[in-house]
Formats: sequence, C-alpha cells, structure tokens
Amino acid sequence: MTKVTITYGQLSRRGACEDQLELFKKTFPKGISVTSEEELVAIAKKFGKDFDIAWAARNLLSEWDLLGKHYYPKWGGAAQLMTLDLIAGKLSLCKYEEYIATALAKLYYQQETQELELKSHD
Repeated sequence: MTKVTITYGQLSRRGACEDQLELFKKTFPKGISVTSEEELVAIAKKFGKDFDIAWAARNLLSEWDLLGKHYYPKWGGAAQLMTLDLIAGKLSLCKYEEYIATALAKLYYQQETQELELKSHD
C-alpha cells in the first residue's frame, strides 16, 4: 500500500505564501496522508476551492506546462474546453475549480506513487 503525503514542510520548501501555509496548517494540522487516489480526490473536492490550485499545479506537478496551456497533456483538452465554457457562462466557477482541483489531485497521486515505486526498486 503506497502512502502519498502533502506536508506543511513540503509546501514551505516549494515557496508557498504565508497565507496558504497558515490555511494548510489550520485545515490539515497533521498534513495530508492518503493511500488511494480516491481519498485525495475527495479532499480536493471538499477543500480545493480554499487553496491556490494554480500554484499547487505549478509547484507540485513535475509535468506542469510552463506556457500555461494546460495542467498536463492528458488533461489539457478537457481543461481548455471547460475554460471556454466558464468564459461563455455555461459552467459555474465552483464546478470549474472543482474539476481543476480533482485533476490536480489525480495527477499528483499518480506522480507520487510512480516516484515511490521507482525508489523502491533502487
């Protein structure tokens, strides 16, 4: 069973601002520790709207597209379509933020489990 974590220390080392660090510590005093993608997605759905998801994508995902076109090649097309729907008023900001937070949670979990698996083979 793979345990994926997000800690105050990780966020601090990656340059999270004080406001976000305080919010993280208040919301998750012991950090986040999950053993399934579904657990992390549930956390993202519940709390994603409170946090700076764009910062998290840029600083937690290794596959961040610096041109800002998408969060990850696998999710890019859907994110772009949802952005257009948001601009056109067909999608609420709340649903858009939930989608992005959920996508980030899934990608982060996949990234971290792959890294942990690679380390276990060393």
